Amino acid sequence: MFDKRLFKELKIIKGYWIKMTVAACATVILTIVHHWLLAVLVDGLIFEKIKTMNWKALMIFIFLMIVIRGGLRFKKESYQYACARRIKSEKRKALLLRIYEKGPVEMKDEQEGAISNLLQKATKDMETFYSEFVPQVITVAASSVLVLISVFFLDILSGVIMVVILPFIPVFMILIGKMTGRVSLKQWKLLQLQSGHFLDVLRGMTTLKFFNRLEDQVEVVKKVNESFRKTTMKVLKIAFLSALTLELVATLSTAVIAVALGVRLVYGNISFLNAFFILLMAPEFFQPLRILGMKFHAVVNADTGAKSIYDFLEGHEQEEENSQQATEVKPISWDKPSLLLKDVSFAYDKEHAIIQDLSLRIDLGEKIALIGPSGEGKTTLISLILGFVKDYKGYIGMETFGEFYTRQEISDKRWKSFFSYIPQKPKLFRGSLRDNITIANPEADDDMVMSVLEKVGLSLGSDDFCMGLDTQIGEGGLSPSGGQTQLIALARALINNTPFLIMDEPTSALDPDSESKIGLLLEEGFQGKAIIVIAHRIPTILRMDRVIFLSQAKITEYGKELDYGDLEALFSTVSP
Repeated sequence: MFDKRLFKELKIIKGYWIKMTVAACATVILTIVHHWLLAVLVDGLIFEKIKTMNWKALMIFIFLMIVIRGGLRFKKESYQYACARRIKSEKRKALLLRIYEKGPVEMKDEQEGAISNLLQKATKDMETFYSEFVPQVITVAASSVLVLISVFFLDILSGVIMVVILPFIPVFMILIGKMTGRVSLKQWKLLQLQSGHFLDVLRGMTTLKFFNRLEDQVEVVKKVNESFRKTTMKVLKIAFLSALTLELVATLSTAVIAVALGVRLVYGNISFLNAFFILLMAPEFFQPLRILGMKFHAVVNADTGAKSIYDFLEGHEQEEENSQQATEVKPISWDKPSLLLKDVSFAYDKEHAIIQDLSLRIDLGEKIALIGPSGEGKTTLISLILGFVKDYKGYIGMETFGEFYTRQEISDKRWKSFFSYIPQKPKLFRGSLRDNITIANPEADDDMVMSVLEKVGLSLGSDDFCMGLDTQIGEGGLSPSGGQTQLIALARALINNTPFLIMDEPTSALDPDSESKIGLLLEEGFQGKAIIVIAHRIPTILRMDRVIFLSQAKITEYGKELDYGDLEALFSTVSP
C-alpha cells in the first residue's frame, strides 16, 4: 500500500521498532490491568462485595494505572515525534545534497516551485507518516494480540467474534487507500504545477506588467487553483466517507459483542465480572483500528510525496559512493597545481557537440579571457571545469610536480577547494556584510575581512556601510549596487584564497569606472593565482595574458600580441 522505502527510513533510528513495541505493549498491558481492576470494583459495588474487598486499594491502583499510562503515552509520543523530526531532517539534508550533486546545469530544467514543495510539504507529510501512522500500526499490532489473549482467556466465543470482525477493517482500508492514492497523486501533480507556475509569475511580474499581460496570467492561476481545489475536495470526500464507515463498522462490532454478552449473561453462561471486562475491552480492541483508519487518510499524501522524493534522489547513493571512493591515491602536495584538459568533448545531444577534442593548460599566475559567440559553450566549459557536468569524454584534472591526477582520482571536496567562482550576477544573502563575505571561509576573523575589503576597495566609511561589517544586506537592509555586489563577490573570492578564480562576465552590467576598478583589482589583488574570465568587453580582454576564442566546438588561442584593432576584427566575426 505504502512505498516500502518509507519503512526502510526507520533504520536511521537504531532500536526504533524495539522501543516503540515495548512502549505499545506496556501501554496495552496497563490498559488491560486498569480495566480489570475497574471491572472488579464495579462487580463489587453491584453485588455488595465491598465488605470482603479492599475497595480503597483498588481505587488507588486504578488511579496509579491512569497516571502511569498517561506518563508512558507522553514519553512514547515525545520519542516518536523526535524520531520523525530526525527522519525529516535527514531527508531534507539528502535532498539538499542531491541538489548540490546535480549542480546548476542539471537543476536549470527543474521547476523551483516543485523543488520547494519537495523540501517543505513532501518532507512534512513524511514526518506525519512517522510521527502518527507508523506508531499507530505498532499500537494496533500490540493491542490486537494482547487484547485477544486476555479475551480468549476469559471467553472463547467473544474472542472468536473479534477475530472474525477484525479483517474487515484493514481490507476496507486497503480498498479505499488505492482509490485515495490515485486521487492524491493527481492532487500532488497539480500542486507541483501550481507552485511552479505561481513562482514563475511572481518572478516575471515586471515583464508581464510592462506588456500588459498580468491579467491573463491571473486567470491561468485561478484555473489551476480551481482544479487543485476540486481534486482536494475529492480526497476529503473519500476521507470523510471512509472515516464514517470505519466508525460504523467499529460501533456495530462492539454492539454485536455487547448483545452476545447480554444474552449469555441472562442465561448465566458467563459471569458479570468477565462480561463487563470484555465489554470494556471491546472498544479498546476496535479503537486503535479506527484511529489507524483516520491516520491512514491523514498521511496518504506522504506516499505520493515520498515517491517524488525518491525519484529525485535516484542516484544519490551512487554519487555518495563515488565521492567516497574518489580519494587521492597517495599524499599529494597541491602547492602549485596546473589545470589540464586533454581531448575533452561534450554534447547535450548526440548531434550537436558543444566542445570537441579540446585541450588546454592553465598555470598559476596566468590571466585568461574566454570569448566567443553566445551559445558556443563558454559557460559549459566553465561548468566542466567546476565539476557541474560529469558525463564528458576525455580528461580533466590537476598536474602537480609532473604528476597528472584526473578529476575522478580527486575527492569532490578537494577539487572544489581549487576554485572560487563569481557568476555574472553574484548572489548576496540576507544577513550582515560580514556573513556575506565569510560564507566562503567561516573561520575568517574581522581583521582578515577588513584586509580583503581594503584590497577590493570597498569603503566602509560611506553612508551605505555606516554600520561597518554589521551592515545588514537584503530585506530591511542595504540593497547594494551592481558594482558593490561585484566587489563583495571579489572579497569572497579573496578570503577563500583558492588557486583558481573563475568569473562569468564580471563587468557586463557595470559602468566604465567600476569596470576599470575591477580590472585593476584582477591585476594587483590576485597575483600568483590563475584567473579565467568569460569576457565580452575589449578593455577587460586587453588586461589578460591569453585569449581563448571558442567557436564551433573548437578553440583558438591568442597571446598578448592582440591589440584593440585585432579584438575588434575578431569580434566582427561573431554573429550578433
